Amino acid sequence: MKSILSIVSYQLSTIMLMVLFFASPLKAQVTIGSEDPPQNFSVLELISNERGLRLPQLTEDEQKNLKLDEFDPIADLDLFERAQGLVIYNKTTNCLEFWNGEEWVSLCETTIGIEGSLTNPYPVCSPEDLDEMRNKPNAHFILCGNIDLTEYLSSGAGYDKWQGSGWMPVGDVTVPFTGSLNGAGYTISGLWLERSVTGYVPVGLFGYIEGGKVINLKVELKRDDSNGINGIHGGTNTCVGGLAGRLFGDGGLISNCSVTGPGEVRGSNSVGGIVGRVDIGKSKIIGCYASVNVNGNNGIGGIVGMVSSSVTIERGGRMTNCYSTGDISGTTGAGGVAGRVENGGSVSYCYATGTISRSATGNSANYIGGVVGRIDNHGSVNSCVALNSSVTTTYGDGVGRITGLNDAGTSGLGNNWADQNMKNSADNTTWNNKGQNQNDGADIIPAGSEMSASWWLTNLGWSEYYWTFTNGQLPELK
Repeated sequence: MKSILSIVSYQLSTIMLMVLFFASPLKAQVTIGSEDPPQNFSVLELISNERGLRLPQLTEDEQKNLKLDEFDPIADLDLFERAQGLVIYNKTTNCLEFWNGEEWVSLCETTIGIEGSLTNPYPVCSPEDLDEMRNKPNAHFILCGNIDLTEYLSSGAGYDKWQGSGWMPVGDVTVPFTGSLNGAGYTISGLWLERSVTGYVPVGLFGYIEGGKVINLKVELKRDDSNGINGIHGGTNTCVGGLAGRLFGDGGLISNCSVTGPGEVRGSNSVGGIVGRVDIGKSKIIGCYASVNVNGNNGIGGIVGMVSSSVTIERGGRMTNCYSTGDISGTTGAGGVAGRVENGGSVSYCYATGTISRSATGNSANYIGGVVGRIDNHGSVNSCVALNSSVTTTYGDGVGRITGLNDAGTSGLGNNWADQNMKNSADNTTWNNKGQNQNDGADIIPAGSEMSASWWLTNLGWSEYYWTFTNGQLPELK
């Protein structure tokens, strides 16, 4: 390695020596090729050439690669960038390398890393492999094909372990799942479970996900009426979701996933087609859809039952660029996309088409809506569309095309729209609280314009990064 002192000026040499002198007790060198993580206040020694010092010149693709997240490459949403530490140029391999939070990653090598790491995940090729994830809750996994759980849960090893209860969720309150699963576009089918317990036991394919990630995964819920099997069923006070019961913690992410029937998702509180509850640390659900019926009591939603935070309002969960087509039924706080949005939680760029109904009698408050059931305490719903055919209840209070209750003030609603032909339980046609920032949203005029690509792009500012817009059709996720 050539000395930089023979090339740079005396002034630069003096500055560098002063930096090294005053920092040396606190700093550590970084060695290219070392498996050790970069230390705080690391000093990088640059290699010079005849033209002096120069930073690596990156192509546009290389620049994008440094910003791409392993799970959802959207830098403008402030997600978890892959390059979390020092970025270097290795002159021996002529390749860029960076620290991803767990290991050194080379852009020239895609399979480096220890088994079960982010760059070398465990392959999941069978129901047994899927079950094994619970024994390595902090590892990384990737599907290598479609997995059908039908036989595994009806007569195989899964039945031997859990009998008539169906699948046991991966991750629980004691040992949450903190790793990642990349579905690689494959489908897990035949999923069902019955956990009619009264304690707090989040259920779904996953139970508790704390700071973990699930991406690119499709889930199909089983229904077999002859054997009393009907998708995912949780008990009282459980968070219930087709994919996960609860997603929380810093870095939690579910992206590019779907849950479909014919089975449904049922429970009591915080029940959603994808996730029962998402909260704390700005956990996110991005680019997901559900085509599954959801039933429960309090906090029932097509995608998520509750988007919230139990810590501070600045750290609420987020859901964006999602849609739901299932029918939603709940007692209070029931919506086409989310049941309840509160404590800094947010929902944006979403739409719903399924019917919304109140499933109980009596004159207690309903709070049901085409998009969300209710908004409380700094929750927000923005740029969403209610395309439900009806929002109906046995009691006339707390019903809206967008939401049944906005208790978050002027910041709770913004730029939301609804089908003017949506029926309600009062007189089937009339909605009085209309407006882009009101509970009933603004009328989509002219009727049918929601089938025009330009309407979504112009009126709502939706992104072609996430969505495919085709005239005559509703937007579809890419």
